[in-house]
Amino acid sequence: MTKANQDSGLTIGDRFSTQGRGTTFWEIEVITDIRHVGQIITFAEIGGITRMKVHVNDISTKGFHRVARSK
Repeated sequence: MTKANQDSGLTIGDRFSTQGRGTTFWEIEVITDIRHVGQIITFAEIGGITRMKVHVNDISTKGFHRVARSK
């Protein structure tokens, strides 16, 4: 785990939810550090096939709410 990952408090396996027509649950699949950009978080839909990449600073503005931490 990199220092940036430790600072953000996010780990692979953390679960989030979003509200749309219904509630969708997401799990962090990959955390990528990109120089001069920051961290890009890849979310995988739980029970689905959708993947979504979000900049770490945009997680709260996109409506993601933490449901559970990974162990």
